[in-house]
Amino acid sequence: MDRFLSSDGGGTKTEQTQVTPKNAKELRDKVCMDIGRCFFENALPFHLVKSPSFISMCRSIGDYGRGLKTPSMYELRTWILKEEMNTTNAIVEDIKQSWPLTGVSIISDGWSDIRNRGIINILVNNPKGTVFLKSIDGSSFSKDAPRLFKMLDDVIEEIGKHLVVQVVTDNASAYKAAGTLLMEKRKHLYWTPCAAHCLDLMLEKIGELPQHQSALSKGKRLSKFLHNHQWLLNLTRKYCKRDIIRPAATRFATTFLTLQSIYQVRQPLEAMFTSEEWETCPWASKANGKEAKHTILKDTYFWASVSYAIKTIKPLVEVLRLVDGDKEQTMGYLYNAMDTAKEKNINIFRWRRKGLQIDMGNHR
Repeated sequence: MDRFLSSDGGGTKTEQTQVTPKNAKELRDKVCMDIGRCFFENALPFHLVKSPSFISMCRSIGDYGRGLKTPSMYELRTWILKEEMNTTNAIVEDIKQSWPLTGVSIISDGWSDIRNRGIINILVNNPKGTVFLKSIDGSSFSKDAPRLFKMLDDVIEEIGKHLVVQVVTDNASAYKAAGTLLMEKRKHLYWTPCAAHCLDLMLEKIGELPQHQSALSKGKRLSKFLHNHQWLLNLTRKYCKRDIIRPAATRFATTFLTLQSIYQVRQPLEAMFTSEEWETCPWASKANGKEAKHTILKDTYFWASVSYAIKTIKPLVEVLRLVDGDKEQTMGYLYNAMDTAKEKNINIFRWRRKGLQIDMGNHR
């Protein structure tokens, strides 16, 4: 309503209201309300306010003053878009100018789109920044080492073989073989496996150990049972005051986070499964409901194994979070982080050797 009842009619440029200490807070509150209303009406994420472009937009609007005529849809998709493309191209060209000075690393990042196509993003990195080069549909050759080798070799030729110092891919067997072929053909470059993918594979192998496998399988079944039924999910939220993290198929770390979130709400879950609401609900008499209740209330080995899994996996998950972020370069911290993780796990196992180990009973 403020937009339609403003004294200047929303379109003509009038004299600006002089800001004084008395009315500064009132004027700022009105501006913040208008910004908030735009977020709420268009379902914009709140973290958008941290974006440098949002901050720059607000600053430019403030510098212009009242009476600004907002851009139309036509302007946004024509000259404004074209100018922004020119700006982006200029930034990319500026980064490319530094490639001969520093050399570059080619990064291959695979993912699946909504049509389950295996898309491979090719990025070029050097100390000045990362440039997206192109996307390739690799559905037909994602596990074919010779064809992956040819794809990466063609990218090297496109960029300039004298510029490429390193090729970074995941640690799958096909990419590993393709990396070996690249180093045999081009003696000056190195193939490097992605640190995040290597850590994820390490966590998957650790999860296959008997001490962890039982806790992980039971934790997954419990989380799936509570999330697959809306009434149970609402009951869980009522007692736990939070959601239990669901394990994802792509990253083992989410399975660890599921165990951690279950362990953090142990007491609320025990209260839920002993409540009258649970006893009178239809799920209490079903097999999966009985299994979930037994896991929470009577399976002491489950809680011991969950605690053990969290303590042993957490150091590596912390390293994974470090290398999987994109805020800063982490190579300089990786080796120290891995040494720290090893020391933490050594201390955990030394603690167990002193006779204070978790009682695993017959489940070892």
